[in-house]
Amino acid sequence: MAWRSLQAGASPLDAAHRGCTVCEVEQCDGSVGFGGHPDEMGETTLDALIMNGDTMEVGAVGDLRRVKNAVGVARAVMEHTQHTFLVGESASLFAQDMGFTTESLSTPESVNSFSQWLSQKCQPNYRKNVSPDPSVSCGPYKPRAEVKPSQKRRLIDPRAHDTIVVSETLRLLEPFFGGGVDEVGDRAHRRLPNRHLQDEEALPRSLCSSHLCQHNGRIRCSV
Repeated sequence: MAWRSLQAGASPLDAAHRGCTVCEVEQCDGSVGFGGHPDEMGETTLDALIMNGDTMEVGAVGDLRRVKNAVGVARAVMEHTQHTFLVGESASLFAQDMGFTTESLSTPESVNSFSQWLSQKCQPNYRKNVSPDPSVSCGPYKPRAEVKPSQKRRLIDPRAHDTIVVSETLRLLEPFFGGGVDEVGDRAHRRLPNRHLQDEEALPRSLCSSHLCQHNGRIRCSV
């Protein structure tokens, strides 16, 4: 969609926006958009970032609730406020003010995924240095007096990503980015994404949906 939009004469910003919107609607890889990985409270929340390379303006939302079009809300932050990043309930209220529809982000699949996670004693999770032992318990957790450095390493898995990025570059140093995400599953409640923008060399390593772009010409994708 991003590539087709660009060929049809859309601006790079609009093309990136549309590409991310398609992924939000189609729930790319089951991890982007509504119905994606719920957090440890069972709620699916969304994050998104968009950047205009001409003006260097950026808009982003994090921990967005009850609004499916996260990248659209991020663009509204960029175009209708002097802020860069709105999070949590404030982001959701802003989205309502901007006319975005509010609705549940859960699906039968995400509800079932959360139920299975609970039945497996909340494994895996992202807690450490807490009591009771997070490797065998769902909590509630309290901090341990002794904090030990983590030695645990996680295997890289194709489904362990939490971000999809669309990048369109017209000229050197003028990137147009759009990033829409759900999150890594079972993360701590209200945890924000590790990153939206990836370095230039990382972008061509694409696992994007073919519906998002054709991964040729000036469009590059990354997850």
